[in-house]
Amino acid sequence: TLLSEISSAAKEQSTGISEINSGVTELDKVTQQNAGNAEELASAAQETAAQVATLRQVVSGESRSVPEPTQAGAVVGGLSESKSPVSRAQAPVIPMDSDGFDEF
Repeated sequence: TLLSEISSAAKEQSTGISEINSGVTELDKVTQQNAGNAEELASAAQETAAQVATLRQVVSGESRSVPEPTQAGAVVGGLSESKSPVSRAQAPVIPMDSDGFDEF
């Protein structure tokens, strides 16, 4: 009868809405995980940039001591890329012997 068809259709709609709700909840969880991963990646990128700047200073001879790393791996006293970038043109050129080895 008509009432049983309406009842059946209402149950189907309810089931469909429930499945959609579950899907949206799962999408929300994945979005939150992605946001957390992006935050961690940005932090690691900043840390790496600071280490690169410090390493450039050490390699170019601007710094005589190598800073100690912290527990997280960041360099204490490191400079960010934007504060004091050292271009490759500033790095000293070390002459090599004809056999390809430096003299010590």
